[in-house]
Amino acid sequence: MSAQQPQHVITRLLIAEKSENAAHTLDSTLRDAGVATKLTISDDLTHIAQLITGGEIDIALITDKLSGLDNFLPRIKEHAPHVPLLLLTNSDADVVWSPSDALRAGLTEIVPVDQRDYIALVVQRELQHVCRRQYTSQLRHALTEAEQRCQLLLQESHVAIAYVHEGMHIHANERYLDLFGYTELDDLCGASLVDLLSTECADGLKHALKELRNGADDISIKFTSADEERTG
Repeated sequence: MSAQQPQHVITRLLIAEKSENAAHTLDSTLRDAGVATKLTISDDLTHIAQLITGGEIDIALITDKLSGLDNFLPRIKEHAPHVPLLLLTNSDADVVWSPSDALRAGLTEIVPVDQRDYIALVVQRELQHVCRRQYTSQLRHALTEAEQRCQLLLQESHVAIAYVHEGMHIHANERYLDLFGYTELDDLCGASLVDLLSTECADGLKHALKELRNGADDISIKFTSADEERTG
């Protein structure tokens, strides 16, 4: 999935409007601009809240002619903060919204209802934001799953495995801890790899790591631990 809005993806569009004709006209404007929509029309704030907070809507266009928006919008934004809410302003509306009041109420932007091209551009922009959030969420989920699989492989492996960064231990499995006489990972994480090896082996490791930096695919070394050197 791309972080951009694919043309074939259906956008679940809510238009909070009393006039179905006006809502369908807006929907046609978006379709003409290349936004494929699945339209829902409602002027019932309770119903609208259920749709948005229930995850059934990708973006909502809300007319400022609906009463009670000043109390309704903050609650919606609290429970569905990632759903873009665009306020469609009419010149004959009872309440005039300032940009600052709109943002405080949880609206994404104010758009004049008669500026159709502008509405289409704002919707396209917000849908790109929605896709990026969804894409990021998928990446985070995939990363979490990969980390869990790696953790399981480390725990179940019969081979001593450690992750070392800049010479310091970040993680190691139980077999690796046993190899150097550690019982707790936290104790190992405070030690550098060089400190675990005998002086002769530490010099060999430095040479092997230099080979890796110069393009070697893999290395193998024989080593003696520092404890064995002291007791040998």
